[in-house]
Amino acid sequence: MRDAPANLPVRQTAIDDLTQLRVFVAVHETTSFSSAARRLSMTPSTVSRHIGDLEAKLGALLVSRTTRHLVITDAGRRFYRHCVNILD
Repeated sequence: MRDAPANLPVRQTAIDDLTQLRVFVAVHETTSFSSAARRLSMTPSTVSRHIGDLEAKLGALLVSRTTRHLVITDAGRRFYRHCVNILD
């Protein structure tokens, strides 16, 4: 597990990590930030922030997005399988 930022306890950081995985799974399954947001009772901007933070943490683009289109990348498809195993 990565080091927790100085102002967050390790437990909160782990919860944030799991939330990001859940958000990514919802985005992958719905191929939509808006649909994932509705599924998770979040705003689309919160979903987008979680995905951006997760991509920055991993150093990989998981979702290719334009203003009208969202595509899961090859890395995103591989990562999805790991997420499902972790969350099950």
